[in-house]
Amino acid sequence: MIDPDTSKICKKSFRRNQGAFIADAIDCDVVDVITYDSAHSLYFDDAGLRNGLNHYMMLDGYPDPLIGKLLLLSNSAEEPSVSMLEVAGRIQLYKPVLDPVIVATLFEADDVVFHISAVEKFTSRIERFAITVDTTLSPWP
Repeated sequence: MIDPDTSKICKKSFRRNQGAFIADAIDCDVVDVITYDSAHSLYFDDAGLRNGLNHYMMLDGYPDPLIGKLLLLSNSAEEPSVSMLEVAGRIQLYKPVLDPVIVATLFEADDVVFHISAVEKFTSRIERFAITVDTTLSPWP
């Protein structure tokens, strides 16, 4: 599971036969899947691209941005054979960052110097955030 809010990848324990577990796990209504490699699939929110995004992720070799939590599953009943570190290395997480533009004013009155500063506006940029590996095994909520 890759969670963009925490910028972490972690293992989750679950029973594969749980109804709608993928949609529940990644907090969405419409699930889509892409091939991660020949042995694994990556599940994501198919309706995630909408106004008000606070992040997006890119998978090496896949042209479209991925939104929301990502779930990597083995195509067999076995546990995924790819390391979390390798997965974290193939997925880039980007988030918008706001930077304040501060205007400072200096003036004197009655031999007192006043320094006044105020936020004039904000500029925005997109910054890449590292995905860290969380080695603790956590159950599905």
